[in-house]
Amino acid sequence: MEYVRAVRRLGRDGGDQTTGTTGSPDIVELESGDFAVVGWDITESIDLSLLPGVHCAPGERTVRIDREVLVNARRDIPDA
Repeated sequence: MEYVRAVRRLGRDGGDQTTGTTGSPDIVELESGDFAVVGWDITESIDLSLLPGVHCAPGERTVRIDREVLVNARRDIPDA
């Protein structure tokens, strides 16, 4: 397995979220410039069949994050 290095958290610190959650979920920027999401695995319980072209390929998982996490991370996501 290839080692992937996270370089920064996007949005608020997990301990500062008003939702009362600490540590997870999170969005992080990787050294490569890509992003990773830490969340709850909902792969087995989500129905993606109504969304044409949306599916999990082998090795992929569908994760859920709070709306607040993504909204708070928006300011840290570059336009390009």
